Amino acid sequence: MLGLYGMRKSYAEKKIRSFVFRTIPNHGRSYPKDQPLDEESLAYQLSTAELYEAAKPFALWHKDIMHQTLKQYRLAKSEADDYIKSGALDGTTDVSTVMVRQTMERNQEQVIATLRDCIQGMQKAMQSAADQTTLGVFLVNSDVMQLLELPHLEDGRLVNVIRDVLALLQKFLRLQKSTTTHKESQTASEDSQDYGDFPDMDDLDDLEQHNDIAAPQHKGLDFIQSPLWHLLSNAFGAEMSPDDNLLLDCVDTWSLFAQVQVTTGARSWSYFLDSFSQKSWQQLRQTEQSRKFAPYFLARLADSDRMAYEHHQHDFNNALLLSLVDRESMLRFQHRLLHAIVTVDKANPLMKNLPFFCDPISGNWDITSDTLRSRRLALISSILSNMRDELHLTAVESMAQVSEVRRAYTTMLQEFMMRMKGNYLQLQQGATVTGAYVDFVQKIVQFLKQYTGDICPVIPFFTDSVAFPLPSKDPTYVVGRLCGYAPKAMEPGTSKQLSVFIQTVAQQAAADHQQQYLVTQLTTAVCSNETPAADRTALRSVLLQSIFPSYLERSFSTGAAFLIANPILQCLRPILDTMIFDLRITRPDSVSTIMNSIIAVAHAFIRGTEHLTDSPTHFKQPYVLAASTYMLGAMGVILPVLEYICSQTGTKTHPLVAYMRDFSMFVMERLRDMEPQTIPDYEGDAHTTTAGEQHSHLLAFCRRGLEDSLKANWSEDATGTVHFGQGHARKEVVFDIGSVEEERERLLAAVEAFQSALCSVYGEGDYHENTVDLAYHVVV
Repeated sequence: MLGLYGMRKSYAEKKIRSFVFRTIPNHGRSYPKDQPLDEESLAYQLSTAELYEAAKPFALWHKDIMHQTLKQYRLAKSEADDYIKSGALDGTTDVSTVMVRQTMERNQEQVIATLRDCIQGMQKAMQSAADQTTLGVFLVNSDVMQLLELPHLEDGRLVNVIRDVLALLQKFLRLQKSTTTHKESQTASEDSQDYGDFPDMDDLDDLEQHNDIAAPQHKGLDFIQSPLWHLLSNAFGAEMSPDDNLLLDCVDTWSLFAQVQVTTGARSWSYFLDSFSQKSWQQLRQTEQSRKFAPYFLARLADSDRMAYEHHQHDFNNALLLSLVDRESMLRFQHRLLHAIVTVDKANPLMKNLPFFCDPISGNWDITSDTLRSRRLALISSILSNMRDELHLTAVESMAQVSEVRRAYTTMLQEFMMRMKGNYLQLQQGATVTGAYVDFVQKIVQFLKQYTGDICPVIPFFTDSVAFPLPSKDPTYVVGRLCGYAPKAMEPGTSKQLSVFIQTVAQQAAADHQQQYLVTQLTTAVCSNETPAADRTALRSVLLQSIFPSYLERSFSTGAAFLIANPILQCLRPILDTMIFDLRITRPDSVSTIMNSIIAVAHAFIRGTEHLTDSPTHFKQPYVLAASTYMLGAMGVILPVLEYICSQTGTKTHPLVAYMRDFSMFVMERLRDMEPQTIPDYEGDAHTTTAGEQHSHLLAFCRRGLEDSLKANWSEDATGTVHFGQGHARKEVVFDIGSVEEERERLLAAVEAFQSALCSVYGEGDYHENTVDLAYHVVV
C-alpha cells in the first residue's frame, strides 16, 4: 500500500488505477450472476480512499442478486401452488401435496441461505470501510433496506433475514456513532487550543461550507428511517405478535438510530419521544407487543443518554406508572425502565422510599424482574404516596407551583386509571370477572383513595358495582379513605372531616346492617401497616382521644346510640391491644400520646356508665349489657400497657385500675341480683380532658354532630324498635344483639376475664364465687 502511494509521485492516477485493477481479484470488473463474488474483493474496494464510483458496481450487483433471489423465493411458492391447483395430484402419480410442499420449502431455504450469505458478506466488508459516507451510499445503492419490508413476519425464515439486516444496520450505526463522537472530541480539543483567539473570516467561511456538507450526511440516514419505521409499524401493529427476538432487534436498532440522529444533531429527542411526533413510539398502534416493549425502548434511551430522560422526565415517569398496572403476562421490561430512571435521576421525587435495596458502596439496586413482580403493589403505593408528599411539600415551599404540579399529577393519574379500566375490560369474560387482576386493581383503588384523593378523584367506573366488582369486605374503600386522612389528621380542618366521615359510615353501616364490615375496616386502617407508623399513630390518637369518646359515652344511653357505636365498641379492643407496639418508652411524647388515648377512652366509659348505679333496671336492657361487655374487654387489654408505663416511669398506679375493679364487682353483683357492696367511684375527674384544647374542641364538635343526627334521623319506640330516616324513607333497623339472658351470660364471662387480667397483671388474690379480694397495690 505504501508503494502505491509512492507511485502517485511518478505516474498519473489513471495509470495507477489500471495497474491496480489488473492485480486485484475479479479484475475484469464484470459481475455475471453465475460468477461468485469474493468477500475480499468487496472489503478491499470499500477500504480504499478512491471515489465511490469505483465501488458502486458492487452495490448494484448486490441489488440485482437480492432482487433475483427474492423473485426465486416467490416463484418457488407460486409454482408449487400452481402445480397443486393444476390437478396433477390426482393420485395417478406417486407425488403428493406434502412432497410438493417439502420441495418448495427446500428451494426457499436455499434462496434464504443465499440472501443471508450476501448480508453476512456485507457485514464483514463493513469492518474495512474507510469512509462512513461511502458506506452509507453503498447501503442505499445495494437496496438492502428493502429486506426490512418483507411481508409475512410469521415466516421464521424471512424473520431471520430481517434480523440479519438489522444486525447489519446496528453495526453501521455504531460506526456512525463512534465516528461522530471521535470528531466531537477532536473538535473540542482543537477549540481548547484556540481558546482566546478571535476567529478568522476564512474560518467562518469554512464553517459555512462544513454545514453545507454536513447536511447531506445527516439527510443520508433517512434511507434507514423510513424502512425501519415501516418495519416497526408492521411488527408492533400486527394482530399476532411476531417473534420476540425480532421485536428486540427492532427496538435495539431503532433506539440506536435515534441515538445517532441526536448525537449528530440531525434530530432532537422530542422527535422520537413527543406524542405528536410522527415517529414517536406513541404513534405505533396500541397492541400487546407495543405496550410490552415500550418500557424497554425508553430504558434503552435513558441508558444511552441521560438528556433523553431529563428533557422528557414526565413521559418516562408516566410510562413507568402505566406499565406497572399491566397484566402479569406483560411484566417483562418494567424493571429495566425503573432501574434506568433511579440510576439517571437519583433526586426524582416519585422515586423516594422505594421497596428496593440500593447498595451504598456500589450503588447497585436489587431491581430485577422477580423483585419487581413480588413488590409491584408496594412500588405503586410508594409512587402514589410520593405524589401526595411532593404536592404538600410544594404547597409549603412554593405555593405558585402547586397548580402546575397538581395538573401534571392529575394527568398521570387519569391515564393511570384509564389504563387499568382498559386492562380490565380486555380481560372481561361474560358478566363477571374474578381473579388476581381484579384483586390487584381493587388494592390500587384503595391506594388512590388513600394517597391521591386530594389530587384527582377516582373515576366512577371503579366505584360502580355494576361496572366493576367492588371488594366484598370494603365496597366503599373505607380503609383507603381513612388512611388518606392519616398524614394530616392532627390538622383541625382534616380532623373535622374525619369526624364527619366516621359519623357517616357508622350510620350507614347501622342502617344497612353492614356493621361487621366496618369493624374490619376500622381495625385494618388503625392496626395494620397500611400507613407509616407516624401516620398510623396520628390517626389512632385523633380517633381515640377526640372522635370515638363521643360514641362510647352515648352507647349506654339508648338503643339507637348503641347501634351506631357498635362497630366502634367492637374494634376498640384490637386497636388498644396493638397500641403497645407503637410505644417508645424512652420518648416522653410517645408515652404521653398512649396515656392520653387510654385515659380518653376510659373517661368516656366512666361518663357513660355513671348513671348505671342509679337503678338495677338498667341491666335489663340488652344494649347496656352488650356495651358493658365491650367496655370490660377493652379495659382488660389496656391493663398491661398501663402497668408497664407506670412501672417504667416510676409513677403510681392510675386510679382507673381501682375504678374498673370496683365497676366489675358492681356489675357482677347486679347481674346476680345482689345488693352492691361497693359503688364505683372514680377519684379523678372524667369530665375533663388532658389531651389539649384541640382535642377538646373536636370532641365537642363530634358530640354535637352525633346528637343532631340522632334527633334528625333516628327514633326508638316504647318496644325498643329502632327506625332510621324520615317519612317514606323511614325503615326499621335490626339489632345485631342477643336476648337479655344471652347478653347477661356474655357480660358475666367478660367480668371474669377482666378480673383474671387484673390478677395476672397486679398480683394473685383469693377468688370466691361472689367476691374478689385481690392484693392490688393501687394508690388512689
